[in-house]
Amino acid sequence: MDFTASPNSTSTATVNVVKAKLGWRMRSIGLPFSQNNGWSLDYLLSERKNLCYNGPMSISLDEVRHVARLARLELDEAEILALQGELNVLLGHFADIRGLNVAGFTPTSHAVAEQNIFADDETIPALTTLQVLQNAPKSKAGLFVVPTIIED
Repeated sequence: MDFTASPNSTSTATVNVVKAKLGWRMRSIGLPFSQNNGWSLDYLLSERKNLCYNGPMSISLDEVRHVARLARLELDEAEILALQGELNVLLGHFADIRGLNVAGFTPTSHAVAEQNIFADDETIPALTTLQVLQNAPKSKAGLFVVPTIIED
């Protein structure tokens, strides 16, 4: 699905689907749908912003703190700074992937062909009761003897 909102081509159906998906995502991380610190869907659509972010990505310290709070992580400032750097490196990798030329490749949902591998349904002879009980530490009258775990 195309999540871009260009000035002349945003159908009502697309807007409704995007509102439903984005609203759920905003609510799932604890942000109100209608007012999200200036990033509400109404703002994005009214300003005809591109819903697919294409600029250089970086994460601010406040965003790292916010994600840490959502994940219930207690991080000191040194850990927040280190995590910010690691996340920015990770986002840089996504920017590298976005720059790849994938024209001519068929979109796939899995890297290898998905197929079931069935084993032959063959019966094998089972062990006899005597053979099984020979491996038990204790047995009595053809049954396993185990330690008592519930006392009267």
